[in-house]
Amino acid sequence: MSSPGSTKLVIRSADGMYLGGDANGWRLLNNVYGAVLFDQDPVQLSRTLTLLRGATGLTLEAVPLRLEAVFETCDRCRAMVIPLVAFFDGREFLCPDCRNQSIA
Repeated sequence: MSSPGSTKLVIRSADGMYLGGDANGWRLLNNVYGAVLFDQDPVQLSRTLTLLRGATGLTLEAVPLRLEAVFETCDRCRAMVIPLVAFFDGREFLCPDCRNQSIA
């Protein structure tokens, strides 16, 4: 995974919906949690947006998304994990590895 503080890009429509899915089935989502994360250079991203506009007919823009807005950070090892696998023990958030170490 990218280092803490990394910025990825998500694609947002003019009405605030986020692009999710993949080339086999794009869809617009109400929130950023299922959005596709892009990590492309500006030239490649411009090409991607042009292709997506042509395929969807939507005006789309790339929006920076800090990973901290989507992932939980383990309070022990500082690893970033999806909220689904983060564990809160009443005092701190733990990644699966740190939780397993505290149980053992």
